Amino acid sequence: MKNYQNSRNSIKMLIALAGIALFSGCASIVNGSKQTVSFNSTPPGAKIYLNGAQVGTTPHVCQIPRGENPEVMIKKSGYEPERLVMTDSVDAAAYFGGNLGLCLLWLVPGVVGFIADPITGAMWEYDYPNVNVVLSPEEPKESK
Repeated sequence: MKNYQNSRNSIKMLIALAGIALFSGCASIVNGSKQTVSFNSTPPGAKIYLNGAQVGTTPHVCQIPRGENPEVMIKKSGYEPERLVMTDSVDAAAYFGGNLGLCLLWLVPGVVGFIADPITGAMWEYDYPNVNVVLSPEEPKESK
């Protein structure tokens, strides 16, 4: 009875691993579809907006979906706002290396990975995962 139970558990594990290999790419497994990005400002306490929605106050760490290139605005009263666009590039090690490795081991999972990783965004990596800005004081407004 014990050998039968061990065989069933081994088969379940093998099926689960095969499913993971078949239905996701290497970058999807390694990176996931979101990336951790930290935001800091001098002075601290500035509000952070991603595509117009406030997500926190500096210092702040959050998860941002990969491959979306959000517009970031960092604002603090009495200071000029800072605008930037998060840029990204292909994480070549996870995307090409992992999927080519899967192609060499099992053809189908590697091919699926080349398709799945761009769809999930997992193949992208933000160029600057640590955003640090120095805010400039606002110019005094002239009164008429």
